[in-house]
Amino acid sequence: MKSFLKLYYFLLAQVFIIFMGTQSFSQEKKDGIIISEIFFNESEPHANWIELYNPQIDTLVLERLRISHFRTINILPPLIRKMGGLVVMPDEYLILCADSTYFYSKFSNRIKIAMVPELALVGKGGFLVTVTKNLEDSDNDGFRYGDPRISVKAQEYLGDQVMEFSKDNYSYSRYLVKTGFEISFGDFQKSVPTPGDKNNFIKY
Repeated sequence: MKSFLKLYYFLLAQVFIIFMGTQSFSQEKKDGIIISEIFFNESEPHANWIELYNPQIDTLVLERLRISHFRTINILPPLIRKMGGLVVMPDEYLILCADSTYFYSKFSNRIKIAMVPELALVGKGGFLVTVTKNLEDSDNDGFRYGDPRISVKAQEYLGDQVMEFSKDNYSYSRYLVKTGFEISFGDFQKSVPTPGDKNNFIKY
């Protein structure tokens, strides 16, 4: 009887794990610009970068990039703010990096980038939010990083997960599920940096 109960609870636990894994993978769907990969390195802040992706059939505009607090000012460079934001074409990537020279010396693919020096000033922890022009707040995307005690203010908006800073040349990425022009994604996972690589998609 005891062995039967052990087997029963074991199987029940496996079903729960599989179910939760499926839920976490496809838990979010957004119509705005998606943060698909990030690299924030505490010891090399000039190497920081964020990969953005436009999953829609229409052109989207990154209007604001906010760090540390949901209501902070837009940290996109003044010239970009004056132009009204950054255009991301349908099914295309855009990299925001702290230092374009460093980024291009490390990655040979000439993906479209925009330099945002303030990405080197992310501090010990907090959170970052992207705002897509002309869309509701529910379509904003973001993530928490660093020390959970410091970024606890973000919990209301972005949940409990806090990513550590990138170490040993690892980044954090989302594997995206694309069905037609609808896209879903789960939590960030530690990964080898692949900015601009569409192999991170699982398409149906």
